[in-house]
Amino acid sequence: MSQRSTGSTVAKVLITILVLVVLLIILAEVGLRMFMSNQITSSIEEQSQQDQVELTEEPEVSFGTAPLVFGLFAGQLNEVNVRTPSTLEITEQAVSGQPATDLHMQGMDLSEEMVSDRVTVTTELPEDYLLAVMREQLVRQQPEDAGPLADHLTVTDVTANGADNTIDLEFVHGAAVISLTPVEQDGQVSFAADGTQIFGFDLPEQATDQITEAFAEGVNAQTNEEANVRIADIQILDGALRITLDGENVPLGELARQAEQSGELGRV
Repeated sequence: MSQRSTGSTVAKVLITILVLVVLLIILAEVGLRMFMSNQITSSIEEQSQQDQVELTEEPEVSFGTAPLVFGLFAGQLNEVNVRTPSTLEITEQAVSGQPATDLHMQGMDLSEEMVSDRVTVTTELPEDYLLAVMREQLVRQQPEDAGPLADHLTVTDVTANGADNTIDLEFVHGAAVISLTPVEQDGQVSFAADGTQIFGFDLPEQATDQITEAFAEGVNAQTNEEANVRIADIQILDGALRITLDGENVPLGELARQAEQSGELGRV
């Protein structure tokens, strides 16, 4: 056998081995993505069953373009994206479940601590959820110095106006409306309020401030400083309030516990 023939045979063998290795890596990558996606989806479904809420759509899970196989060996996944549908169930007595959420994680550590280098969470809070938040906040902290209007500070509707960038709080079926404009600062949100009257009486400024602060407190409850997650952006849409949370070096276990706590408002 000539030297050229031997070299050609070795080259063919090497190419065949290389092709087989690439195929095995591709198969391993596809299988790993399917397995991890199913694991995440199953955990979300199990949590919804524990919370006794119904998933109306399948959660969506993706991992970006970086190979998971290499990330698994390195002990860190480059990117994980999870989109969950709304499981909110709102009644006159309680609110359960979670609003629809887009979760984007970069540099997800696979150690026991499960820390992500960066986390971005975007969620939309619908008007009926905001109404429930406001009602619960007013139950917890009834505005002082409301004078003869104290018994009439019942929020009956919340309207999100994207065009005006305001959230309108309606009291006593339209007897009065307070328009709130969001102001984001240092990872927290506050609201500027227009003054109003109820039944011809001016609502005291202090009472208006307390109502505004109560609403802001309910919105800021979506953040978790212990998990290093704070509000990065807030946008009013027609019919909903969109909040984007952002954080670095986020312990995912703490973030999950916060999500569970905020998913149950209780009595409203």
